[in-house]
Amino acid sequence: MLVNKLINHLQRRRELNQWLKEKRQDRYLANQLSEHIQNDIGLHHQANERPLTWKTVKEERREQASVGKERAGPGSA
Repeated sequence: MLVNKLINHLQRRRELNQWLKEKRQDRYLANQLSEHIQNDIGLHHQANERPLTWKTVKEERREQASVGKERAGPGSA
């Protein structure tokens, strides 16, 4: 059971690393394109992206929990 958990974790890391590699390649290509082509494609009209990182499930849950707390209204008196 512990071995399966480890294998699943490693597989998930590989998938995330592959995704990150593809995103880095996309950004590199976008940086290499001429200004004219970027304007034609509409790259300048995209929202700024956050730095490419990925988080563990615990970090995502913690972040989602903190966002949920911020959205909550004031406590009843």
